[in-house]
Amino acid sequence: MLRKDVFGRSGGSPVQTLDFENVSMHVAATGEALVNSARMYDTQGVLQVGDFDFDGRDDFAVQVGNDGPYGGPTFDVVLQVGRRFVRNAALSELTRTSLGMFQVDAGRKHLVAYAKSGCCWHETRVYAVAAGQPVLVGTLTEDARVADDGDVVVTEATLIGGQWVRRTKRHAMDAGASP
Repeated sequence: MLRKDVFGRSGGSPVQTLDFENVSMHVAATGEALVNSARMYDTQGVLQVGDFDFDGRDDFAVQVGNDGPYGGPTFDVVLQVGRRFVRNAALSELTRTSLGMFQVDAGRKHLVAYAKSGCCWHETRVYAVAAGQPVLVGTLTEDARVADDGDVVVTEATLIGGQWVRRTKRHAMDAGASP
């Protein structure tokens, strides 16, 4: 069990102490811990800071393992709730079922996560956040497995007024390219 202190922006004494079962740390060539580095298919930072629930306050995520899909990083997501930091199970689970840490689209107030199955099926998942819970509001799926003619089938699904609206297109795949 690792005990970590959480400090405010001004430093000083800790505002709270949190326990983590495990922390997975990667360092840059300089020897410093990677922070706010979440490139897909690359080493992701031990600490990600951002407003994950779009309430105007900084939240953070700590990399706790590499047991996500394809051996990818997993994170414990911690939201600032009032004056306390609270581990959020639903947002943490999102990192366990996606390809690493989700991205934050602050302009649209969405979280964006990625999934795949082998070379030929990729999905982008878009979530709104309501009361600290991710709510799926859109997907973009590229599937090269279903077409007999080698095309990539692209399906976009958007939640509009409580109903899913789907559009499907077919694209010819360039020779030698993956979807």
